Amino acid sequence: MVRAVSKIYLIRHGQTEWNSVGRIQGFADTPINDMGRTQIELLSSYLSQIPNFHFRLISSDAKRCKESTEVLSGVFGTPFIAMEELREVNFGVWNGRKISELKKDVRLKKVWNNLSPNHVWEGGESFTEAHSRANNCIEECLQESNVNNLVVVTHGIIIQLLMSYWIRGSLAYSKDFVVENGSVTIVDRSEDGIVNVIAINLIPEM
Repeated sequence: MVRAVSKIYLIRHGQTEWNSVGRIQGFADTPINDMGRTQIELLSSYLSQIPNFHFRLISSDAKRCKESTEVLSGVFGTPFIAMEELREVNFGVWNGRKISELKKDVRLKKVWNNLSPNHVWEGGESFTEAHSRANNCIEECLQESNVNNLVVVTHGIIIQLLMSYWIRGSLAYSKDFVVENGSVTIVDRSEDGIVNVIAINLIPEM
């Protein structure tokens, strides 16, 4: 069963070169850059100050997330499991292309800006489908976990979708939960599904 209260730490992977130039990553397997590694090292140091911090560690299987998780794993000595269910949204034919290019299409610009839940990306999936796989994965991990803390290293839009659903009960507000690279968003989840927000987009100072 889900424990009476579970604390969930949603970490967005460190910066990649594609992040820095505004390129859509989606299912593309990009590594973190030097700045991204520094961001995760700072976040690891911040989290290491939490007394008696024991947790289960899971990650998207994308390279940028696994590299970020390896830093955390090294600091805490905690093994992790990489899961494809925690991947970023699959943007299909738009994976690898510039956001600025996408926004030249008025319809797609609106979809992108609003994270329109039911739009299916050509050759990819909808935000709703991406949320469903990620949310189900986290629910299963909570059921299986024997510790109160679950640390999830995943992607920006996935975190936005999760937070919108948990806090507002709908994906319609996902655009309001923007998180940056190397940030952590922390929530308490009760056994009956009630969510209490502890922090959103928390970034340790450099």
